[in-house]
Amino acid sequence: MARQIHPFEQLKQLAQRVRDQAVPLPEKTGKDNSWQAIAFHLDDATLLIDMNSVSEVSPQPPVTRLPGVKRWVLGISNVRGEVLAIVDLHEFFELGGTRNPQQNRIIAIERGDIRLGMVVDRVIGMRQVSTQDIRSQASDKCPEPMKLCVSGSVLIDNQWMDIFDPEKLINNENFLSVSTL
Repeated sequence: MARQIHPFEQLKQLAQRVRDQAVPLPEKTGKDNSWQAIAFHLDDATLLIDMNSVSEVSPQPPVTRLPGVKRWVLGISNVRGEVLAIVDLHEFFELGGTRNPQQNRIIAIERGDIRLGMVVDRVIGMRQVSTQDIRSQASDKCPEPMKLCVSGSVLIDNQWMDIFDPEKLINNENFLSVSTL
C-alpha cells in the first residue's frame, strides 16, 4: 500500500518544485533610473507628482469650511477617520480659466504631521519618468506662480510635463500663512 503524504508535506514539495523551476528575475543594470508618477492637470499645465509622495487619489470629499483662512483653503474633511486639510491649488496659484468640478480630484499627501488634500483640475493617470530625461527648468506651459513648486520638466508622449514637488509647496512661505487675520 502506498504511503500517504500529509497535505502540509505536499505543499512543501510543491513549493520546492516551483522554486527549482522558476526563471530568475532580470538583473538590475543600474541604467534604469526611473520612477512612477501621477499625471494631473492644473489649468493648462500638465504636472507629475512622484507616486511615493502620494497617499491616495480620490474624488473631492465633503468639506467643512474654516473661518479666518484664505479662500484657497477649502477647509477640512474626514477621510477614513483621518482629518485632511483640503486646499485648492487652482486658487492658491491664482490661475484663471474654466474648470469642470466633476473632474476635480484630491491628491492626498502626508509629510510628518501635515496631512493635505490638494484639489487639482483633473487626474490623467500613471506615467513612467526616466530620470535621465528630466531637464532642470519648468516647461513653457507652466504658469509663473506655479514654478515655485516645480523641480523640472520631462517630455513624455510628445508633451512637456512639469514635475510638481510637494516639499516646495509645503515649505512655501505663502502656503504656510493660511490665516486672513
